Amino acid sequence: MVYISEMNLFTKIRSDDKTIQISQQMSHIEFIGPGGAGKTTIFRKLITENEIYGGVMEKGFKRYISNKNEFKYKVMYIAMPRYLQSILEKNCLKHRIIEDAFDNFCKKNSRLIRLVANIVSNINHDPGEVWSYVHKMMANYQIGVDTMYQNEILCIDEGFAQKIVSLAHRKSLEQVPINEYIKISPSPDILIHLNTPINVCLERQKQRGRIPADNSWTENATSSIKRASNICVSVANKYKNSDKTNVITVDDNCSPEEIIGNVKKELSVGRHRY
Repeated sequence: MVYISEMNLFTKIRSDDKTIQISQQMSHIEFIGPGGAGKTTIFRKLITENEIYGGVMEKGFKRYISNKNEFKYKVMYIAMPRYLQSILEKNCLKHRIIEDAFDNFCKKNSRLIRLVANIVSNINHDPGEVWSYVHKMMANYQIGVDTMYQNEILCIDEGFAQKIVSLAHRKSLEQVPINEYIKISPSPDILIHLNTPINVCLERQKQRGRIPADNSWTENATSSIKRASNICVSVANKYKNSDKTNVITVDDNCSPEEIIGNVKKELSVGRHRY
């Protein structure tokens, strides 16, 4: 069994009929939920916590540059005003960093790459665009892992769980090997499942001008969000059954502040689980 303590995982294992408590640093947190569920809003609030690191959304590129480049270039970069650093990152380095990180991810996760490439190749609608999203997600994860400090937890708003939901949404759920995907992909230690009501998701999507029915591969907006929500439930349950991930489900239709409070409460309660 697993419980959470001071942002570390403490796992109980049995060896020679004795229970041994070992600790390991928590790797990362992810979110899952249909569009408009509030994933990005909660993510942005969570990464304001000192021990939770937002990766590329929070100094990830700067850390990567500082870690990878020669000393003289590190000094030059660090000495630059922030606005010059941003220009350099955006126009000169960002693409190279993403490609380097993706290559690094591929070396460590070749089976996952083959599996996802096979899924994407059988998608009828915009497979090239879908692959670009997968590529970006994997690269961003690797940048986060490579730049995470020892006492930090990486938090990703669009991670592996959400990506398999997106892939399953474009195919039938039965055609996507979710169990195999979960088995060979980096598993989040915590998966926050935002099971937000369909009407709330739909209203938020309307406000953003991102109605799902605008895409050629979807049904009407309500049916599309409902289907995505059902897939999220199925995927979250599979992660829960994998015994590698603690799934926190937020069912209430409440404000972001209330959801953050619920998440913190679940984390606090988790410290006493055995």
